[in-house]
Amino acid sequence: MLGEIQMTVRYWIGVLNFSHVKRGLAGGFAQLSHGKAAALKRMGVGDWLIYYSPKTEMTEGEPLQKFTAIGRVKGADVYEFKMSEEFTPFRREIEYLECTPTKQSSSSNFKEAQAGLSVIARRSKS
Repeated sequence: MLGEIQMTVRYWIGVLNFSHVKRGLAGGFAQLSHGKAAALKRMGVGDWLIYYSPKTEMTEGEPLQKFTAIGRVKGADVYEFKMSEEFTPFRREIEYLECTPTKQSSSSNFKEAQAGLSVIARRSKS
């Protein structure tokens, strides 16, 4: 399924407009930091990636301010994908779960939010 999973699971937040999140969902990949490889290389197989989308589109989008996707790092390799002659970003395979975009919690207690992420991870292992 996900291959060999590292001992310590980490959780990553990607900030991306929702139209770009949908491209990743459709293709089963993550692309972060304007296509740079560094963040993707720090992820390990089995880590979780949660996307937060401040807007629906990059430039003219409406405010959204929701968590819009959650997935687990599937592939061990970071790879290049040629989108155009001028742009060849790095990507990584992600196994996304079905979810409903959700507003961030009004809770300022980080430990409560972290516990919520742990529940998501435990449920997905079954």
